[in-house]
Amino acid sequence: MALAATAVLMTALAACGSSGTKKYCVDEDDFRSGRGYRVIDKKHCESSGSKGSDSSKLTIKGISDPEWYYNGKKKKGRAKNGTFDKPS
Repeated sequence: MALAATAVLMTALAACGSSGTKKYCVDEDDFRSGRGYRVIDKKHCESSGSKGSDSSKLTIKGISDPEWYYNGKKKKGRAKNGTFDKPS
């Protein structure tokens, strides 16, 4: 009984983790070929309620173009293989 409950719980947790959209805040102007965009703290990408899409503002010195980057893969502080278009 406990083993079956554990299997059901693990399946539910795996489904929850894979269904969401991954999103990273990146500096769009800091791209390295083969490595991707530099991931920065998400506090530097602020959502705007207008038109139902995310937009960003420059919030710190040294980041010229912070943007949300969707469904990419993050490795060593860089994100690649994603898109700047917000999924519907």
